Amino acid sequence: LLYKTFQCEDRAISFLPVPPFYFRYVDDIILAAPSLHFSSILKVLNSVHKRLQFTIEFSDNNTINFLDISLIVNENRLEFDWFRKFIFSERFLNFFSYYSIAHKIGIVM
Repeated sequence: LLYKTFQCEDRAISFLPVPPFYFRYVDDIILAAPSLHFSSILKVLNSVHKRLQFTIEFSDNNTINFLDISLIVNENRLEFDWFRKFIFSERFLNFFSYYSIAHKIGIVM
């Protein structure tokens, strides 16, 4: 099944109207291409499999988040910063607190 997924992915990329910047990590994908081709790229990717549907997220203020990184385009240079969700509180669980070991391991993982 995994092999078939990669086969479909390679085939879909070969049908794209322009060769984009494309990177996938497990189920997260970042793709950069000229905005003129966005709708056709989305159409090609969504035609690969009926149960596999893609969405587009556009950069905001020349910034887009991918995994735990913010990619920032600044004066035609690519900069990186840590991405943290708005709920990030900078608080951590004390390992010696009264939580079960399963809970502590779950947080670390």
